[in-house]
Amino acid sequence: MAEETTDTAAPDTQTVGTNVGLFNFQDILKKFYEWTPDGDDTAGQALKNTFLADNVQSVLNNQMAKDLAYTNAEIATGQMTDAAQLELANTSLIMEDEFNYGMQKMGAEYDYQSKFAVDEANRNLNAEAQKGDIQQNQTRLEGDQNRLNIQAQGREELNQISATGDEANRQIKTQGNVDINKIGAQGQVDKDNINAQGNVDLSKIDAQGYMDQALTKVKGEQDRFTIIGQGDQDVRKIKTTGDETRKNMMQQTTEDDKTAARQNKYARGLAGQF
Repeated sequence: MAEETTDTAAPDTQTVGTNVGLFNFQDILKKFYEWTPDGDDTAGQALKNTFLADNVQSVLNNQMAKDLAYTNAEIATGQMTDAAQLELANTSLIMEDEFNYGMQKMGAEYDYQSKFAVDEANRNLNAEAQKGDIQQNQTRLEGDQNRLNIQAQGREELNQISATGDEANRQIKTQGNVDINKIGAQGQVDKDNINAQGNVDLSKIDAQGYMDQALTKVKGEQDRFTIIGQGDQDVRKIKTTGDETRKNMMQQTTEDDKTAARQNKYARGLAGQF
């Protein structure tokens, strides 16, 4: 085995001016790659072969690791995609089920509410109909009672009216008889008054004539003839006036008698109607 010599030559001109780091790994790596062990240097050959094998194994492991990582990433991505799709499908199914359940629940609630509303309306209608029947029966009973009361009141009023009419007829007849008697008595009084007034007037006329005659005589003898003539004329006038007055009074008395007779007849006829 040849003795390993240390290369103290100047560094490669390609690395001049390059920061080779603390251990000058690039230079070491270059020397290792360029190093060729001697034919009888089995240890060196084994070392380099081991390094090469290890290098190939590392590169292969790295490549396989990268392929495995990519494969795992692809598988994971697919799994995540599948999981997301499954999750989406499950969520969609759950949401669809929830929607259907919600719609069924709302439909059931609507049906129950509608049925309750219909039942409530029917109950209210039945209650109102029952109230109407009760009110109608009560109104009918009240109407019958009022009709009976009205009939009884009518009979009572008819009896009162009949009694009042009978009493009124009796009072009218009595009053008619009284009025007839009053009219007859008043007619007789009026007739007596007229006759008495006629007699008084005649007495006054006669007395006035005699007074005029006396006064005429007192005036004087020189007017005696005139007075006598005038007195005769006055006497004739007085007599004529007295006759006319007497006739008028008698005519008035006759008319008053006729009027009293008519009133008496009318009163008797009026009283006979009752």
